[in-house]
Amino acid sequence: MSVKPDLRQSPTFISCVGALLASTIVPTIAASVFFDLYLVSGIAAFAFAVAFSHAVLLGIPLFLLVQARGLFNFFSAVAGGFLIGILPLGILIFPINISGGSSSIDGVLMISDGLPTYAGWMGYFETILISGLFGALGGFAFWLTLKCSAARIRRHPASS
Repeated sequence: MSVKPDLRQSPTFISCVGALLASTIVPTIAASVFFDLYLVSGIAAFAFAVAFSHAVLLGIPLFLLVQARGLFNFFSAVAGGFLIGILPLGILIFPINISGGSSSIDGVLMISDGLPTYAGWMGYFETILISGLFGALGGFAFWLTLKCSAARIRRHPASS
């Protein structure tokens, strides 16, 4: 009768959980500093929830896919984080108004007759770029946590 290993005790599992938390906490702190959200804890908690959901729903499946193909490295982690940062928000705020209306922000026309103006496109790309940079930071934190954990495990292997 063979004994199955407890995956919760596996350094790989524990490392991934730590990396998941790091990929959530680091961008949340960066966003809090960038947007002065540390003054409003409710908004910082919302930023944490958004970062955590991105990490769990998109980051972990992407990591498993890339890891299974043997392609996980610094570049894939940062690029994957960037894409995870831009894609959901980019789809959510895509600046096309089907009803054909117009909108402005602080008196600047962003959408005219349902189509974005130059200012509208620049605002859109600026917003998703910032979101992508937070995602890339999360990807970097994920990669760095796994790399440091792997180095520690190599130096101090678990005794059998």
